[in-house]
Amino acid sequence: MKKSKVSSFANQYGWLVIISLTLLISLTIMSQVLQSANQFAQLYTSVLLISLVGIFILLMMLFSALKKLRSDYNSKQPGSRITTRLTSFLSLVLGVPLLITYLF
Repeated sequence: MKKSKVSSFANQYGWLVIISLTLLISLTIMSQVLQSANQFAQLYTSVLLISLVGIFILLMMLFSALKKLRSDYNSKQPGSRITTRLTSFLSLVLGVPLLITYLF
């Protein structure tokens, strides 16, 4: 029984962990590269491409989760309404300060 829980967790969150670690490593490399102009010129393109691929995959995962949430909501699955409300509220609470910080 334990093995199925571990494999279920890995199937559900494995890609998210891998992509998050890849983006974290990319940011660490970028901060180290910014110390030297020569290294920056050599590694900028590769780090940028790795970051863009990671962001694209994260966005695809987000949209697939939202699509599943919408289908659950339309089919009136138990708990889908509260999940939609919580997702909307947290998006608003997190999105407004993020946009304010980004715009200024």
